[in-house]
Amino acid sequence: MIPEMPPEELERVYQRVKRDFPPQEYPPLPAMRRHIRRGLVAAFLQDEDYAFVASGKDTSACLLLLLAVEERVRGQGRGTALVREVLEREKRRDGMYVEVECPELAADETQRVTRQRRILFYERLGFTWAEPVEYVIFGVPMRLYYRPLKETGVPGAAAAMAQMRALYADLLGPQNEQQLQMRDKTNR
Repeated sequence: MIPEMPPEELERVYQRVKRDFPPQEYPPLPAMRRHIRRGLVAAFLQDEDYAFVASGKDTSACLLLLLAVEERVRGQGRGTALVREVLEREKRRDGMYVEVECPELAADETQRVTRQRRILFYERLGFTWAEPVEYVIFGVPMRLYYRPLKETGVPGAAAAMAQMRALYADLLGPQNEQQLQMRDKTNR
């Protein structure tokens, strides 16, 4: 089973996070340290690949917050292996969410293809689009995907929104809760 990241590795890996993700998609390093210390985020490191998983106090689901595989070794199954390891570690939960930027809102064709590849990657791992949920975090429109880890099935829009609000309430704090915007498209 994949071990949790040693605390002394966080700063080095965080430099990779800054390289791998836009700034609005990850918390500042002091917040990340605090989340890990409080048990709200678990960090995993396998070779040079990493994953951060958020779990709130008031939900039985978790969120694959960040996942990255070194670009030079992508396509060799390392990302799949890492996600499977993380899913195994989190099997006590009802399910796992993952966020992917909306491909239809990409700035160019390269970005659209990258986003679509991410979606296909997660779908191959059993994640399903929580389609009726419109979802924006820190101004970035996302698609929300879910993978059941127990026999609970995929939650409906209202349950998915409640779980994500609970996850982010702990991560963002009251001063930033407005950064998460969701609504059920079926109830326009």
